[in-house]
Amino acid sequence: MDRHKWVIDIEEGMKDMDPSKEPDRWKRMSIFKVPPYIRSLNIDAYKPRVVSFGPYHHGKEQLKPMEAHKSRALLHFLRRSNCSFKGCCDKLKEVMLQLMLHYGHLDEEWRDKDRFLELMVVDGCFLLEFLLNNVEHFDDYDYSDPIFGHLPFDSIMYQKIMQDMLLIENQLPLLVLQTLLEVGKVQRDIRECIRNLPIPFSRAGPVFHSRFSRAGPVFHLLDGLRDEITGRSLSIKEITGRSGLSDLVTAAVIDPFPSASVLSDLKVKFEKSDTPCLLDIYFNGIVLLLPCIAFDEGTRPIFLNLLALEQLRVGKDRPVSSYVAFMGTLVRSANDVALLRDKGIIIARRQSDRAIAKCFSGLLNNPMVNPDDSLALVRERLNRMGHTMKTNIIHKTRKTCADWRSDFLKTYCRNIWTFMGLVGGILLLGLTTIQTVYGVLQFYN
Repeated sequence: MDRHKWVIDIEEGMKDMDPSKEPDRWKRMSIFKVPPYIRSLNIDAYKPRVVSFGPYHHGKEQLKPMEAHKSRALLHFLRRSNCSFKGCCDKLKEVMLQLMLHYGHLDEEWRDKDRFLELMVVDGCFLLEFLLNNVEHFDDYDYSDPIFGHLPFDSIMYQKIMQDMLLIENQLPLLVLQTLLEVGKVQRDIRECIRNLPIPFSRAGPVFHSRFSRAGPVFHLLDGLRDEITGRSLSIKEITGRSGLSDLVTAAVIDPFPSASVLSDLKVKFEKSDTPCLLDIYFNGIVLLLPCIAFDEGTRPIFLNLLALEQLRVGKDRPVSSYVAFMGTLVRSANDVALLRDKGIIIARRQSDRAIAKCFSGLLNNPMVNPDDSLALVRERLNRMGHTMKTNIIHKTRKTCADWRSDFLKTYCRNIWTFMGLVGGILLLGLTTIQTVYGVLQFYN
């Protein structure tokens, strides 16, 4: 009987199959469960600690206390926006199929349309209230509220929510937030709300700036963070006066470049760029320009989730991988970190130089790191400097071995008196050695 049902299910699936819908599915899929081969390397880097967004972690025991805050945020949003819960569900129902396509995997529980819509509305209102409160500071929340109070940036709860918002398995489609803004008649651009978040990597204040935005749609917060922190503010041509395409072709076959300490010994100067874009890295042969990056306990998990997004998302370029590969080569020891910290390029927030160096080393050795050509031109120029240094050392050694006879003749055989002095010195050394040996043997006899 079970086998008969299985055959029926397959046949029904073949009837419903529409190959024309496949491209749209792969383009929209952007929220993934991290596969075991990636998760096993950093077990806790992808788990939310205080709040779940979306279906992947909903209902887990340690996250249940936040559900009361979600209900509270929902009521505040509905009352302030003068709209109903049913109105929100009805509006999201119009785009429900698009929302489902964003998820790489949905359990049977979440294929129930009503259950899925309820989750989107509740989680969406909580996330939207969190984002809007950073911009407007709502008066209907108590001043001392740990989540929605007036500028609660220093509260532990606030920081934990910020970290959970940037996990690849804990994303909500931005389409949910945009639809809720429309229902509530809130005159806010969701990207504006995102840009006001005090995201890590920031030197002081928000990291998001619209002039760094890449072309194309942004599907969720982590996707938006990735696009904003990796969008170049200046092109290769603006910096070098040429396209650099020939350099990009040859860069892949050159060995890793020297570390920051070695480059410093080679008289390379390090300077901090004025932008938060991770790809604003340039080298003109004398000065290596690097963006400032702040390190705390949340920096490494964010990098791991950004790397996972680049690995799992079909068709995405890999600028974060390129940055990690570059910095992992540049920073190999605590001395390298100290050098860049003194220049204001690395800001250590409760992290030691050794811990930061270990973080870069661990990220570089992660199999998810698969760089593209974003920083190939800079790597190629630094590689050339490293190869020039090696060539000079080898050439100097080879010259000493090949020309020792010539140097000997020039030094000791310039005239008869110099040569006789050398011969006399050798004879004196020999006679002294013989006399010493003879004295030792006589003593023992």
